[in-house]
Amino acid sequence: MREQIQILRSGAGLHVLAAGPVGGRTVVMIHGLGWDAASLWEAQIGMLAAAGWRVLAPDLRGTGGSPPLRGAVGIAGLADDVAALIADEVAAAPVLVGFSMGAMVAVDLALRPGTRPAGLVLACGGVASSPGGEAGVTAMLARAEAMGPRAFAEEQAQMIFAPDWAARNGSAVAAFIERRAVMDQDSLHHSFRAPFGCDYTGQLARITCPAHVIAAGQDNFLSVADCRALARALPQAELTVIEESGHMAPVEAPGAFNAALLSYLEQLKAPAA
Repeated sequence: MREQIQILRSGAGLHVLAAGPVGGRTVVMIHGLGWDAASLWEAQIGMLAAAGWRVLAPDLRGTGGSPPLRGAVGIAGLADDVAALIADEVAAAPVLVGFSMGAMVAVDLALRPGTRPAGLVLACGGVASSPGGEAGVTAMLARAEAMGPRAFAEEQAQMIFAPDWAARNGSAVAAFIERRAVMDQDSLHHSFRAPFGCDYTGQLARITCPAHVIAAGQDNFLSVADCRALARALPQAELTVIEESGHMAPVEAPGAFNAALLSYLEQLKAPAA
């Protein structure tokens, strides 16, 4: 399905992958840290377009073909860019899908009166930063400066992929390392700090659209218990656990991830009883 993907440039300057019928019900796919839309959502965009959805997958600022980050940015700033894309390109209420840090961006958007999402999917991502987590990220970035981009990419690969999957998929891991090592490192480091000071936990009750939380059983960053608590905090949410996956569920377990995502989206399409 790759040949059906078009490239858009949003009013905010974001590089956007678009597929599926123009004017159709829209899914906005928001990637996580250290990835871009093409590398993260490769197994999802064509599948959703074939199922009749209009798919918009932006590169957040500092990634892919979007403008680099030359200073600090917060989650709200990244969400501003996606909000501008939605205002420009989406005719009706979108479904927001956020992975990892993208889940925090999706929640920020869902809380905005102007977005009025038809649905929300939070995959392998939390909604709050913490002082301890921020201290860990600060120390990690200092270490990254000393070790250099390639060694930092290799260290990250050991964290984000389940060991068994990584052992079976050496070429995919190597591709991640290559891509991550040549990324704009200033942009990457600013992105790592974007969640600092954010905590949307107390506002989740305001998100009344149907929601779905996807957890990975071997995630080093977010436990299944954390994801279950997140689902319970949302007024209308279900939980899917992909047991045999590390943090990168859209890449490691595309079959299970796609099945959970498409099942949820088909429920949104179904007429109310």
